[in-house]
Amino acid sequence: MHKIYLLVFLSFINCLVILKGQETIRKSEAEREISKIILLKTISCGYNAGRAYAISELGNEEEEPYPWVQIGGGSNASRNFYDVKALNHCLRSLSAMPCPTKDIKTHEGDQEYIATLIFTRYQSCTFRPIENWKIFEPFKGEI
Repeated sequence: MHKIYLLVFLSFINCLVILKGQETIRKSEAEREISKIILLKTISCGYNAGRAYAISELGNEEEEPYPWVQIGGGSNASRNFYDVKALNHCLRSLSAMPCPTKDIKTHEGDQEYIATLIFTRYQSCTFRPIENWKIFEPFKGEI
């Protein structure tokens, strides 16, 4: 009987307490880490800080300051969790990404670098959120 109450309580608080641990990271934190690595990589390729910042923000979900006012609901960045190992693989792939071979002061250099960035993010940084209901697997046979 206590397990049923525990199950109801956990589903009521959306299981955030259990999911947030050493092996998980919030989506918003993961996007921040990805942005930092892309910024550092872009600067190391010779871009100036302004262009590097603009490039590092490509593909990141913007979090509204007041999500309850936003029409259609807020961002899921604070409710989705990812595996830290998957994020580490993504960060390693981004840091190993090649710099553009064409001149970065031209449009062609930007196109090449952004295409490489998009491909690398798609290949290595497409995460599946950890599902809240995975924690209930041990209870399946007992309820």
